[in-house]
Amino acid sequence: MASAVARAGAMIGDWQSCIVTDRRATAPMIPIELLVKNTDSGRQQTFNLEIIENQALSPTFALLSVAQVVRSIATSTQDTMLAWDLKILIEDRDRSLVDTDYLANGGRTATGALQQLSAIFNTPFGYGAVKGIRGTITTRYGRDTAVIKGAYFDRAEARAGEAVTLSVVVEPFAAPEQVVKVPLTIPSAPGKMRELTVAVMAGAEAPIDGAMPDSLTTYLDAIEKQHRATDLVMVTRQPTEGMQIRGRLFKNLPPSARSVLESQQINNVTPIADLEHTVIPTRWVLSGRGAATITIQRE
Repeated sequence: MASAVARAGAMIGDWQSCIVTDRRATAPMIPIELLVKNTDSGRQQTFNLEIIENQALSPTFALLSVAQVVRSIATSTQDTMLAWDLKILIEDRDRSLVDTDYLANGGRTATGALQQLSAIFNTPFGYGAVKGIRGTITTRYGRDTAVIKGAYFDRAEARAGEAVTLSVVVEPFAAPEQVVKVPLTIPSAPGKMRELTVAVMAGAEAPIDGAMPDSLTTYLDAIEKQHRATDLVMVTRQPTEGMQIRGRLFKNLPPSARSVLESQQINNVTPIADLEHTVIPTRWVLSGRGAATITIQRE
């Protein structure tokens, strides 16, 4: 990173014969303000940067800026945990990027934060015109990761509407296995369901609790709804059904409402199974997945 001694104007023409600049002009810029700190050393520093606002160059410069400020604080090559809380000004509103990542080679890469930031700029619905980036990035040395080894219920059968306990076995790095207890409830109206299966997965691998985006706005909404890498996510299919309608998810719709929507042949309307997400925050960056099944007793 470097700072210019003085402003030299802006390029106003790029032609085959020459490049034209105007020393009185100012290129549109994106301000970046990042507070970066290391909790082990106590060192912290605020960086105020500007990158050019350009569809081709802004994504690359934004990613390089974040990577460089992280590397300036987390200088060691030992295991490093990195947490970020970023606000991205886009479409005249702030979008939040909050997560945690494990860096196996220290502060030399900040893969998780960079992937999320890249997704903001490079969207399936065109260039995301970011107007500002600010936030806090915190690093500390160590490795808080864990692998999901499996899951099981506290019994083989349960009645509809009954509370049960799901036990999830996780193995932290360099530590004994631990069991996370998750209270769940069997659907009160199971319909034709004879058993309930719960998928257990790491937050980084879990689907969002929302519809497939169909515009830039719903795409940015989906990014904010992403589960965190430290989330333990249980996904349960419910006996009811919902609909995806123009980038929005409507759950537990009565059969009459679904029939009307399907009969109207409205664009961007898709039937979808209802999925219930149960999220348990943990202190580990998780990986792996598992599943458990319980039989639903009939009355």
